[in-house]
Amino acid sequence: MQKYQYIYLGHGISEKAEKEYNHLCRYELYQWERDWVHGLVYYDENFYFQIVDETTLPQHKELSRREKIWKERLELLPYAVEWLKYESPEGYILIQEYYFSGKKIKLKHLAKKYGVSHQTISRRIAQARAVLKDFIISHEHIY
Repeated sequence: MQKYQYIYLGHGISEKAEKEYNHLCRYELYQWERDWVHGLVYYDENFYFQIVDETTLPQHKELSRREKIWKERLELLPYAVEWLKYESPEGYILIQEYYFSGKKIKLKHLAKKYGVSHQTISRRIAQARAVLKDFIISHEHIY
């Protein structure tokens, strides 16, 4: 059994509230240890007994920023694909068949269909993806 370290909340908090808080923390630690003894394993290897507001952590802010960028890029994707239709019709057709056909299509199948090698198809798809990426990056608003 782990030894519980009493947490002082400061001068602005009443002694009764501090005792109740520590009582709840001790009980939660006891529950966690009891679960551990009885074979209930928590999959979080970095489990620490602390109550932390995760929204104040720098990782959360960075994740939130990444999520905003990801959502914005995802919203721009249909416009980028539509723009690709006029910029590179061949690339548009390959992207549509390879990614948006609803079934998994192999490069060899596309290569046979268009009479080129699968390396050529792979390169053309990569070029079309690069055009899409350039469009999306040029139209996004960085947070």
